[in-house]
Amino acid sequence: MIGDLTKIVMDLQNCNKEFDHLIIETTGIANPAPVAEDFYLDPRINNSFYVDGIITVVDPINIEIDIEDNEECYKQIAYADMFIYNKSDIATEE
Repeated sequence: MIGDLTKIVMDLQNCNKEFDHLIIETTGIANPAPVAEDFYLDPRINNSFYVDGIITVVDPINIEIDIEDNEECYKQIAYADMFIYNKSDIATEE
């Protein structure tokens, strides 16, 4: 059985267009590993697309609460190649 992401990527391969980048956004706090694994391990899609990096958005105001309440938050941080800090305009240096 083909997963939704694999089907979408295969459809993109068949649309006869070239892509410079493909950005996949997972909503909320989600484990990025299954998404990356599709690209690393599925030969149907990894011949056309590869993982160039995993970007995680970090909320510096709520990070301590998020880490305590949700194990997926740790996974996002562990897999990330780069972080984007949101709410940095209202966060303190602390």
